[in-house]
Amino acid sequence: MNNMDNTKKLANSAPLIALLIISSLLGTLPFFSLISLSVGPIIVALIYHKAGKFYTGLSFIVTTILLAVMINPIFGLTITMLTFIIGAGLIYMIAKNHGVLLNFVVLTLAIIAGYLAMTFVDITVISQISISEFLTTIVDGLKVSMVEISKLYEQAGGNISENPAIVGFQNLTVQSLLSFIPTVIAMYAILAATIIYKIAYIIFKRMGIPLKPLPGLSEIKTNMVLVLSTLLVAMLGVMLVALGVNEAEGIMHLGNNLFILSGAVGGISLISYFMKNKLK
Repeated sequence: MNNMDNTKKLANSAPLIALLIISSLLGTLPFFSLISLSVGPIIVALIYHKAGKFYTGLSFIVTTILLAVMINPIFGLTITMLTFIIGAGLIYMIAKNHGVLLNFVVLTLAIIAGYLAMTFVDITVISQISISEFLTTIVDGLKVSMVEISKLYEQAGGNISENPAIVGFQNLTVQSLLSFIPTVIAMYAILAATIIYKIAYIIFKRMGIPLKPLPGLSEIKTNMVLVLSTLLVAMLGVMLVALGVNEAEGIMHLGNNLFILSGAVGGISLISYFMKNKLK
């Protein structure tokens, strides 16, 4: 009986593993990389749902090895790490079946963790430089690009000193770049989580896997715990900066921007609700 069960799980997981490898290979192409990011983690969650933990772990090993052979070892490891870490977020969602907000936060954190892990491997293993050297390279590259943009802007009759965006890039430092990185990562993760969540809900629904859908814009309700949490993060950043911890500027900006975002979403939701239900 146990052998028959294992055979069934293997039969269920094998096509999904093959599909996962194809999806990961598509990730090497510019346009299809977005599709791979959305579909790959969902396939991982489906493997877990149909075959369990053992075959999910086995699929990680098989995918990493095959991608390493087909392309290169580092790519095979990094893309598989990213896919499976985000997939772990989806697995948690379908295994625990919590509310929408917690599901969304878990998926967002999984995306952040996946990209941080992939970036760390890329920087330390492929580039073989430190994170500070990597950031310095980015800053230098941006400044070189801004020189050319400034020339074009002046030729078009513009005044560089009156353009705060160009001036900001000209004065960019590693410290100022670090202050914005947490916000950029968080905003990207929120957008990616929204897309993956919506696609996952459609696929899971057709396969009979329970997952609470994201609410419509007019149905979103402000969660005070979330709002207060973002405010506390901002206050923590302000306190640390006041104590002389300059690296905490990123935390301050992150908390402030998330606080503004949560308030803006709540406000837009309220306006949408009244336009939809009260102004008919």
